[in-house]
Amino acid sequence: MLRRILILTMLFAVVTACSKSDTDKSGHSYALLQKDVPGVYENENSLFIYDNDLYQYAYNTSRHSFRIQNTSQSRYMACMLETAPVVDRYVKVTVETQGISSIPSQELQALVLKISQGKVWLWDETKNTGLIIRLE
Repeated sequence: MLRRILILTMLFAVVTACSKSDTDKSGHSYALLQKDVPGVYENENSLFIYDNDLYQYAYNTSRHSFRIQNTSQSRYMACMLETAPVVDRYVKVTVETQGISSIPSQELQALVLKISQGKVWLWDETKNTGLIIRLE
């Protein structure tokens, strides 16, 4: 009887540990899905997001590109997707920035989490970086 209790306790511990690590890995991407404002996010924090009073945005659906910029273009973030985004698939994203020290220009290998209302939610787990961009 004691052996059964011990085995059940160990099994419960393993199942609990596995489900916790799954939650930890997807926690930040889940947090990104709760956001709606186009921009760049690291973990659960916004690094550079669109603000109607400060910035303009532009997108090109056929080129899979999106840009947020100020009027003088001294501060901008431009994203170019290598291919059209498809939910649950990875896409290469080239991010170019100017005047934003918290976001270097870089390439991401991002998972397309969601496409809704003309926006795309992208998550690069290796860099803990999320993007919400407009493509329509």
